[in-house]
Amino acid sequence: MQNLLFIKPLYISAFPADERRNFGDLLALAETQTKMRLKIEKLDDELLAFIIYWEFESFVYVEHFAVNEQFRGKGHGGKIFREFLQNARKSVILEVEPPENLAAEKRIKFYERSGMILQHFPYMQPPYSHDKNPVNMLIMSSKYITKNDFEKIKNEIFEKVYNPEL
Repeated sequence: MQNLLFIKPLYISAFPADERRNFGDLLALAETQTKMRLKIEKLDDELLAFIIYWEFESFVYVEHFAVNEQFRGKGHGGKIFREFLQNARKSVILEVEPPENLAAEKRIKFYERSGMILQHFPYMQPPYSHDKNPVNMLIMSSKYITKNDFEKIKNEIFEKVYNPEL
């Protein structure tokens, strides 16, 4: 739980409200969900980046990845994410906003440079809670996936990440 408190300011500043959990819900999940993991990268005792991910049987789902603003654009994020992909040893899945603005386009290009593939299956991120809205997203994966693979992955994410038992 201390580690989550360490990332709280970056977690809140890096993601729009509809694309993240209420922080209290995140803390509660971290205590009950054995598939949920947190990887923290530091540089001289400062938070460099974090990855919140879920370890499933056939894939790893990256729920949130953020680099501290003061370290962005210096190659740290790419290095951290490529190492994460290499160590995953399973297909890695994540959500991105559609390329409808420059920031979303840059984010997609960042993940593509790291080896991720943009999938063009319709995908709507469910709301994290009753006070949040669903968000139109796209899926990226470290390996090519079929429509059938996508449906299985989506169903597992929806069931275990967006509707977990606390």
